[in-house]
Amino acid sequence: MRQDKLLQTPDYYRGLFISRFALLEMFIDTFICRYFELDDKKSKDLVFMLLNRMTFEAKRTTIKTILERHFEKKGFVKTKNNKWPFADVLNEIRLLNDHRICFAHYATNGGNSTEDNLIELVEYRDKMKTIIYSKVEYDKIIRRTSKVYAQLLGLIDYDK
Repeated sequence: MRQDKLLQTPDYYRGLFISRFALLEMFIDTFICRYFELDDKKSKDLVFMLLNRMTFEAKRTTIKTILERHFEKKGFVKTKNNKWPFADVLNEIRLLNDHRICFAHYATNGGNSTEDNLIELVEYRDKMKTIIYSKVEYDKIIRRTSKVYAQLLGLIDYDK
């Protein structure tokens, strides 16, 4: 298969998304390790022995707890009339994980990609369900994964 044809397949875009999400998960692992102020060896141990055994949702919940403690320490008081300063980024991470589940677990529905039908994923639970991502939708999701890095880094200043 020629290289330019490979870049037009749904499997290429699927792999690219999964790879991008894996980097996001590694960043989240680093975010968690930095909270505990571990040296490099202990950070690697934490990742190898604990974080790599955790589900992504468990990591997201860990981040939530870290951020709650951080903001409470800074004087933030959660009431029914306000929301946590990090609520939007945690929700964004949850929504991105929903896409990751589709890309990782649903079958691709063959053929080459087009602008309107970049990747077609098929779920076979209870009944067949097709999810189509256009080039515009796909690119937006990729940008959203990149944006989460900056959002998380902006929430905690580890140097203070």
